Amino acid sequence: MTTIDLNVRQPFDLQHAITHLKRFPPCGGSQFITDTSLTRAVAPGATITVTQADAAHLRVAIEGTADVERVKAQVSNWLSVDDDMAPFYECVKGDSARYQQHVARYPGFHHVRFFTLCEATTWFVITQRTPRNVSRGQRQKLIDAYGVMVSTPGGLLPVFPEFEALLKAGPEGLGVTINNARKGAILHEVLAGVSALDEQWLRTAPIEEARAALEAIRGVGPFTSGAILIRGLGRMEDSPIEMPSFAEEAKAVYGQFDAAAIRRRYAGHLGYWSWYLKNQ
Repeated sequence: MTTIDLNVRQPFDLQHAITHLKRFPPCGGSQFITDTSLTRAVAPGATITVTQADAAHLRVAIEGTADVERVKAQVSNWLSVDDDMAPFYECVKGDSARYQQHVARYPGFHHVRFFTLCEATTWFVITQRTPRNVSRGQRQKLIDAYGVMVSTPGGLLPVFPEFEALLKAGPEGLGVTINNARKGAILHEVLAGVSALDEQWLRTAPIEEARAALEAIRGVGPFTSGAILIRGLGRMEDSPIEMPSFAEEAKAVYGQFDAAAIRRRYAGHLGYWSWYLKNQ
């Protein structure tokens, strides 16, 4: 076993990530969850178990063969350990008392992303105009056909396939796998487009440029690009808060929804504002 400690930007509370993942069906079955730990499989055939060592560190125990530096990057991205929450908390001061109560319920929460960009991209394509239960079934079929299963003392854990494996299947192969030829063709085109972009550039480029690059791919609209940026890449600067899905929750908190005022207050932190709004 190899054990590494990851620095986390405080405040950080792994318990909130654990709670969130228990409630996040798209990644159901991807990890074993206890009250204090998260265990996932990583390529080529290892498992990692994450616990909180202390307020400033996560402990990652690696069983099997894995690239340690890659594991560090994956866990850091997955659990957003480097997110600086102080500016967001400053924005919360002076907001409505009800919204402040939402934030106070999750002190030290850092956004939980999909484990890989490929997994996030795939999910937000197969969920387009598709019921969640159908999308979850399609996701599992992609894992069964192109992923890897890793044996652990607790049972089998999947490693979601990488871009290369899914693209190699071709649009026809993906269509057969998910039993939807049209969606298979769209998925292949989007995966090819996203994989052709530099992932590090997508993480660091001006948000407008990153969004434009994603939306230049056929099959990626404003919702999908926003979801990939937030849930896949941790780009919390922006969120499509003008979409109707935010209106009801916002009215319950604020009485009325002034999207322009929210944008002014939370400029640069709208992803976190959105998360707390929807996790009441």
